[in-house]
Amino acid sequence: MASYRYKFLGKQQLPSKMTEAEAIEHCRLSDEQLAAIPNAAMESFFSSMKTERLSRKVYRTREEARSDVFDYIERFYNPVRKHSKLDFLSPVDFEQGLVG
Repeated sequence: MASYRYKFLGKQQLPSKMTEAEAIEHCRLSDEQLAAIPNAAMESFFSSMKTERLSRKVYRTREEARSDVFDYIERFYNPVRKHSKLDFLSPVDFEQGLVG
C-alpha cells in the first residue's frame, strides 16, 4: 500500500529549497484520498454493470436480480470482459498469466 500513500507531484510543483522529508510530508495523502482509491475501482465496476447489464432489465424478484448479477460477474465480467488496467486482458486471463 506504500505506493498509494503519496501522490506524485512533479518537481515544478515543489519549492526548490524543500528537504526530502518536507517533500514527503507535502505529498502525503489524506485518509479521505486513500479511501477514494478502492472506491474508484468499485464505482467503475458498478457503472459498467449498470450500463452493460442492469439498465436493460426489469426483475420480478430479488432472487432473479441476484442471479443475474452473479451471472454477469462470473460468466462475463471476470472471464470475458477486457480491462484497460490489466493490459486489456480479462481478470481470469491476467491471473493465469501471473501463475503460468
